Amino acid sequence: MRWRCVGNRLHLDSERTIRRYFEPQLATLMTTDQKAAAGRNEVGALDFDPFLDAQDWDVTTFDISVTDAVAGKAQATVKFVNLGRVMTVVLDLVQIRNAWRIYDITWLQNGKTGTLRKIFVH
Repeated sequence: MRWRCVGNRLHLDSERTIRRYFEPQLATLMTTDQKAAAGRNEVGALDFDPFLDAQDWDVTTFDISVTDAVAGKAQATVKFVNLGRVMTVVLDLVQIRNAWRIYDITWLQNGKTGTLRKIFVH
């Protein structure tokens, strides 16, 4: 799946965009998967929006709470309603040089915790 920014939604369709938002190891896993899938003319392992845990969305309001656990690490909890369903997504952040990058994204799928990193690390 190709991702890009349309309106206020971030789409992850280029290695440059992925590396801008994600920490280097996760970014490498994501771009390697995208390239391999494109070579097979298939959708990659990430076939939904990891920020919303959905393929379709209609989010009108959201609440973000950020906590610092230790120096150089933080966690952002995002609560929102998507298509009538209450959702919570947690972003684990790491500071690399003077910028914050996403280390992982966690959500609840079908009663089980899923993470972006687990999609790519088998």
